[in-house]
Amino acid sequence: MAKLIFASKFELALCGQDLTAFRSLLLAGWQPIRGVSMMQESPTRVRELWPLLVVQDMQRSLMFYRDLLGFELLDQAENDGQVFWCRLRCGGATLMLQQAEAEDGSADGRGKGVTFYFVCNDADAMYVDLSTRGLELQLPTVACYGMKQLPVPEPDGYILCFESPCEMQVPS
Repeated sequence: MAKLIFASKFELALCGQDLTAFRSLLLAGWQPIRGVSMMQESPTRVRELWPLLVVQDMQRSLMFYRDLLGFELLDQAENDGQVFWCRLRCGGATLMLQQAEAEDGSADGRGKGVTFYFVCNDADAMYVDLSTRGLELQLPTVACYGMKQLPVPEPDGYILCFESPCEMQVPS
């Protein structure tokens, strides 16, 4: 019998399994391996996603991402000594920031409805770390699908959520 390895409950659902079957596998002693996918390697496989966030004040956003969240500045573009674009990384996550221009329209509602989920090792530890850096945050909570989540408001209205898996409780 072949062993099935799933990256998440979502991949399990996409493969036509339900959570009842997942619980049965756990009760039988099967252990999922997080982060391992059943997807085959392919020349057309997407390797990374670098979202571009349009920001109202580049210096404020750079200070937020680099100094408060601990992102590393990888690259930047300047015009007359002013940064208008940059690429940042934190662990396995990369994003780009672009200074808003008149052609981008009003900033009202720009980040509304956009949430970025950063999977981390421990949302509670992330809360402590970010709080000591000066961010005022609410304590992490557990979502209905078993991830402990720490929402972090961002200066331009985007929502950042650092989350980590909770221990799965298997009914006895």
